[in-house]
Amino acid sequence: MPSLRSRKRARDSDRTATCDRLDVAFAEGQIDGIEHRTRVAAALRAAHIGDLTALTADLQLPGVARVRRGPPPARSVAASPTRPDRDAPGYWPVRIGVAVALVAAMAVAHAVVSRPVHRPPVPLPTAAAPVPVTAPVVVEPVDLRTDRGLTELVAAVRRVSGGTVVDSLSVRGPDDGGVQIAEPGNSRADRTYTWTPGAGLTRLDVVSAIARDPDQRTVDLGDLDTTALAGLLADAPRATGVPGARSVRLMVFDPGSGPAVEITCTDGSARRGTVTARPDGSGVAVFAAS
Repeated sequence: MPSLRSRKRARDSDRTATCDRLDVAFAEGQIDGIEHRTRVAAALRAAHIGDLTALTADLQLPGVARVRRGPPPARSVAASPTRPDRDAPGYWPVRIGVAVALVAAMAVAHAVVSRPVHRPPVPLPTAAAPVPVTAPVVVEPVDLRTDRGLTELVAAVRRVSGGTVVDSLSVRGPDDGGVQIAEPGNSRADRTYTWTPGAGLTRLDVVSAIARDPDQRTVDLGDLDTTALAGLLADAPRATGVPGARSVRLMVFDPGSGPAVEITCTDGSARRGTVTARPDGSGVAVFAAS
């Protein structure tokens, strides 16, 4: 029998958290690109907490490592030295001899230190030639959901990969997006690039290669009509009946029937709607929130 929590209605923040966990699992190679997109789409449509829990139940999620500390090591206590007997024969002659030797050593050291030392003058250092500094590449802030932002994202994909063919593209916010691209020369591994504000598209470093289906369908971002898609993104909350959408997520991928665009709008009351279209902005279908 399902628990009471699993039957509770999911919030938009719950769906977003699940999508974030799926992104981590995808980056670590626990799931491939197709399964990642399938689960993300299911998370965005999930109505109950139990639906979201089922999507990550088989994944290794990051946790907090706990280190068990044992008792502090026992200290070894050395025996206290015995106090010398000042009345013993020979005690004072030895002490006086040591004191005289120390005074003599200090006098010799003072004489050596006080003697002037003549050193040749040290030439002044010549000014070194300035080292040229290469200015870092800085990308101006841009909203990825706009025509300019989508155009810059496609241009960044071309810069980092030498082309515009990708497994998928996603935009989750004004400065949150990325792409998955097949590893050059290895159709069974994916590269993931994420958008970093101020730096553009950078590769996401992972410990192991991301598994990829060699028959993975791809899309050519050169076919995107960025102006049309930016218009669909801007109008999606109104068109789907979610005017107060907290999340507007764009995905470009091939579900098996050809390249497609999917825009999902969700808000804090479990309302969500979807707009689908072709990469050139045609064939628009709206699935309004119920």
